[in-house]
Amino acid sequence: MPKVSIIVPIYKAEKYLRCCLDSIRQQTFTDWECILVDDGSPDGSGDICDEYAHRDSRFRVFHKENGGVSSARNLGIDNSNGDFLCFFDADDLIPKDSLSALIALYSDDIDSTVGGFQILGTDNVTLFELKTQSTHRINFNEAIRDFYPNGSMDWQRYLWNRMFRAEAIHKYHIRFREDIYYKEDGLFLVEFLCKSQKDVVYVEEIVYRYRKSEGSATGQIGRVFNPRLYTNIKAHAQIVKTIKKSTNNRELVRLASKGMLNSYIWLLSTSNSKAEKLAIRRMILPTTLATIPTLYLRHSLYKVYVSIRTYFALIYRKYFKRR
Repeated sequence: MPKVSIIVPIYKAEKYLRCCLDSIRQQTFTDWECILVDDGSPDGSGDICDEYAHRDSRFRVFHKENGGVSSARNLGIDNSNGDFLCFFDADDLIPKDSLSALIALYSDDIDSTVGGFQILGTDNVTLFELKTQSTHRINFNEAIRDFYPNGSMDWQRYLWNRMFRAEAIHKYHIRFREDIYYKEDGLFLVEFLCKSQKDVVYVEEIVYRYRKSEGSATGQIGRVFNPRLYTNIKAHAQIVKTIKKSTNNRELVRLASKGMLNSYIWLLSTSNSKAEKLAIRRMILPTTLATIPTLYLRHSLYKVYVSIRTYFALIYRKYFKRR
């Protein structure tokens, strides 16, 4: 059996698919299988998958009707044989030492590892790079806290720069929600961390090169309103519930609740008409208010109260208090 299973969901990816698969073949760590899930792609992606499987037996191909990226990843999980799992996208690049770097520091008390990444623009020009300064480990609460950074790109929302212990995924039956189209990866990560509750290792190497594509679903976010964005809130609601149930950590629950509110506000900003905004409020606001705990609401109201009190105290001292 292979040590690592790489799962690649594929849909309309023929332009960059060969580059992605070639970068997987060039890995210095060679004990892997790559599960290619052709999610009913209407272009030549399926034929490319079959070609690589014919050339290298480590590639395994599954052709299915289109059901979305979550269903494709779940099919990959169900058919994987490796001790560890990675999830790569079909149009990205994987540096040759990525698998070696991610698997090197595993131990019995580690269920996942995280590496650095680059965002690529046209002609593979690096637009952004994020990596840790040194290899280190943190507990799962700290790993979840990293999901909500202050003013910077976070590490935890992404699947592709991580390696997971397959035993934990199978033991707790962690799968991708097929009714959620945005933030499904973040929900998967939070569920994994909360159920595993083991330390996470950050490695300093760059292990993934993400290609920023204008035509991708994520490339359209913020520019084109998509009703499927509604499911973003559903994912956030489940994240709040999962953290509250698994950790009982008030700070994490507050951060997750704040993330849900911010997502609701952002979603309103992506809508293009009053009708869309009204539909968002009717469909999503009840879920948001029902999910966010009283703790966070009290905390938010208290901050508003303190701000107002401080403001009027300054006005009083400046204009009304007798000298």
